Amino acid sequence: MMRAIYFGESGNISAHLTPWHENYPRWCGVSGGAINLFVAFLPMESSTRDERASVLSDLVAQYQPECNSPAESL
Repeated sequence: MMRAIYFGESGNISAHLTPWHENYPRWCGVSGGAINLFVAFLPMESSTRDERASVLSDLVAQYQPECNSPAESL
């Protein structure tokens, strides 16, 4: 079953989605291995920082992904 395990925000997604990301070991553990990790993204080029923070907060609150801290939904 596919499920969201993490939501985040980045100015350069390719620089952050690497095995060297601080959460990568946890993502692999929760998903059952790197082979089970999939990425989706929403380009928000003309958005403000507050708008992106609001979207992130809403997604974390709605889906409660295992690899986000509860503080990220505030």
